[in-house]
Amino acid sequence: MYKIDRTISDSATIQDSSPKKCLIFYKNKYCLDILKCNKNCEIVKDFPFIRAVMCNINGGLIKIANHSSVDYVTSIKSVHTLMDRARRVSRFDNIVLKDNDFSCAIIDTGIDPGIDLTVPHNRIIAFHDIISGKDQPYDDNGHGTFVASILAGSGVVSGGKYAGVDPKCNIVAVKALNGRGEGTVADILSAMQWILKNKDKYNIRVVCMSFGSTPQDQNDPLVMGAEVLWDNGIVVVSAVGNSGPNPSTIMSPAISRKIISVGAMDDGRIGDIGIPQFSSRGPAGNTYKPDVVASGVEITAACSYHKEHRHYAKMSGTSVATPIVAGVACRLISNNTTLTPARVKYIILNSTKKVNFDRNSEGEGYIYFG
Repeated sequence: MYKIDRTISDSATIQDSSPKKCLIFYKNKYCLDILKCNKNCEIVKDFPFIRAVMCNINGGLIKIANHSSVDYVTSIKSVHTLMDRARRVSRFDNIVLKDNDFSCAIIDTGIDPGIDLTVPHNRIIAFHDIISGKDQPYDDNGHGTFVASILAGSGVVSGGKYAGVDPKCNIVAVKALNGRGEGTVADILSAMQWILKNKDKYNIRVVCMSFGSTPQDQNDPLVMGAEVLWDNGIVVVSAVGNSGPNPSTIMSPAISRKIISVGAMDDGRIGDIGIPQFSSRGPAGNTYKPDVVASGVEITAACSYHKEHRHYAKMSGTSVATPIVAGVACRLISNNTTLTPARVKYIILNSTKKVNFDRNSEGEGYIYFG
């Protein structure tokens, strides 16, 4: 049963008639006709961009999977047990995961409405395109989708192994970076302004910003914009950049004293726990930075489903550590909606473990809720 996900195949038999909710990846549209004609199969939702359908199966799963037009069958579960080693190291699952009605805005390259972000329900509640003005969600780079998956992916395609930090979090995706992952300060400011204008409409409580710009000496516009969001009740989480190991390499807006600035940690998956060379170092002016670090080496998460026909990929950088911390902020707020940005930051900075006791490389240490 090589075409069936192990979490299903372990319990599936030829005679098995127990109901199952599955995701069926098909090779051609002929498969859809076959499924529609099968009395034991109900197509619930179609994902044509990846040639897959979500189905309720009431028997004959093995026969369906063995059809020549079926590529693969995987389970659909709300399982949130692992995001590989990062989950075990930081133990953020000790923060009770609750349903919530607020959202996290992600300013990035956009978002693909892939399975891990739309199953078992679609959590992309809004999309705004600064770059091209398109109405429907898309990601012509892949970075934004990867970030969103770390923060809020359900992990259903992996059987929960690569679930994000807060799989119940709603997402407002703002595309302010182009297909090369580049944008201007004006684009980012436009995104921030749109978020501020729409924060009540979508109940935006957290903003994740996995990008950076060379800081300006004074009146840095990105810092100003980020702090306006902060002062209006939105937790702002920003990457410090990948310009280490030299000192004073923190990027904007992470140089801000107010917002939460995130560096990367090697959590030991490819060596000893430590701060990787690429993670930018402080100080930022006369301020210790980053504030905290999180796993940022060889992180696996959902990628944009383009020519590669892959569901997951690996990436390293402070930009993948940042959504871990943003996801933790979302989990904290879901447990106490009265938390202010300052209070969220206080809790995070006081829920850490030291790595090397160098505040300009690790801040207060790595997030830990043991």
